Amino acid sequence: MPRLNIGSVPIDEPCLSVAAPPTDQKFECRVFAKQISRYYPIPQGAGLLIETNNHDFGVYYEIACKYNNEDEQQTAWALDVEDDSLQKLQFWDEQAVEELKAHPNYYNQLQDT
Repeated sequence: MPRLNIGSVPIDEPCLSVAAPPTDQKFECRVFAKQISRYYPIPQGAGLLIETNNHDFGVYYEIACKYNNEDEQQTAWALDVEDDSLQKLQFWDEQAVEELKAHPNYYNQLQDT
């Protein structure tokens, strides 16, 4: 199945560095995936997943849309997410901010990057 990489956080938000613990980077991705699914409901057979990527400075994680490119609904969904057609993925929404605030070190780690 094809995949479209979306990123680890909304486009205009800072993200954790590759030096952050993998569990925290994945937490950040899970929060973003939940935000994506609030505005772009996932069609049956498609999905959001956390992809592992290697970088010169370490491993980082990001969300990817997995979809069947022979299914019009799934393809339209993946492209809508990638393009953010509803303009809901530029910043964290209120629910995501609350979830991030509940993490004991999330905002401290952002300041360290």
